[in-house]
Amino acid sequence: MPTTNEVATSSIITNASQGQLGTLYRKEIVYDRECRNYAMYLDGELMGFGRTYRDAETTLDALVFELLRSGTGIEA
Repeated sequence: MPTTNEVATSSIITNASQGQLGTLYRKEIVYDRECRNYAMYLDGELMGFGRTYRDAETTLDALVFELLRSGTGIEA
């Protein structure tokens, strides 16, 4: 888990299938000192807040899984 001054980032790439390129999602979890929660970002968009780093990580993982499963992405 990062300290309060660090940002955790990771990327998830789907496997290319049927000639389609994989989809890349960038996840970021940032501790917000003002609200004392962890801000969750997906591709630069705020998705919400988690009370703990683990809550935020689990929520983002579930969101990315649903996006990959449904074959949709985030609208810009």
